[in-house]
Amino acid sequence: LALDSVSDCSVDTASGKITLSGSAERIRTNSAAGAAVCTVDCRESLSVETASGDITVRARVLPEKTVIDTSSGSVSLYTAEDAGFTAEVSTASGDFSSELPVTVVSEERYRCGDGSAAISISTASGDISVFRLQ
Repeated sequence: LALDSVSDCSVDTASGKITLSGSAERIRTNSAAGAAVCTVDCRESLSVETASGDITVRARVLPEKTVIDTSSGSVSLYTAEDAGFTAEVSTASGDFSSELPVTVVSEERYRCGDGSAAISISTASGDISVFRLQ
């Protein structure tokens, strides 16, 4: 699904991969089973949830608030090298890693740059990785 500067975008599916690209003020996706791939420019909020499936988010500029949640799957977040965010991460069975320099604030809280964007990432089973967007 390609977005062209819309205010709100909401996508729900019971089964199948969600692929979004483009720009919007607010984006919300929810899938019971299937991966989600979002290459977006989102200003206010981004919510990507799936019960079972990997999630990939590519965002040159992070929105004010991002929530990424999967019960079973890995999460990959690609963003600009100079991104500023504070991330709350939770994984019961997996690891957190970041190519970007982060400061450990507490056991599950990390800050990058000015820490301005709020990010919550959780997975019950899977790794959480932050990558430098190329």
